[in-house]
Amino acid sequence: AQERALYAEWLQVGRILGIHDRDMPQTVEEFWPYWKKMLAEEIEATTVVRELVDVDQPVPPPDRGPWPLRTVLRALWPVLLPPLARFRRFVTIGLMPPDARAAVGLPWSAEQEKRLRRMCAVLRVVVPVLPERLRYLPRARA
Repeated sequence: AQERALYAEWLQVGRILGIHDRDMPQTVEEFWPYWKKMLAEEIEATTVVRELVDVDQPVPPPDRGPWPLRTVLRALWPVLLPPLARFRRFVTIGLMPPDARAAVGLPWSAEQEKRLRRMCAVLRVVVPVLPERLRYLPRARA
């Protein structure tokens, strides 16, 4: 029942994004065969996939926030960006469903899975005790 309710909510998200009902499986039971077919026949490693996991993509330093912080980040960006890009790649690939990861040829090892699970375990402990201003983006707090 919970899975059906969640899927119904995602159908609403699809509609908000402009996806027609005819283009979305209408039940969770219809979704899983659709998902398997997409992985087997449609999904491919596109430029977008490569850009999402590319650690060499040029990313500008943040341009918002207090001026002193922006100045420090701008100065340190060449040093900060490489580890941040590797972390983004790790999280992006790690949070993908394993069958989707395999379908687009993204490597993932048992050791990487262990690291991801340890990180998630730490986050499950830390995030609930953070102040609200650190847990939520400003729009979510409004």
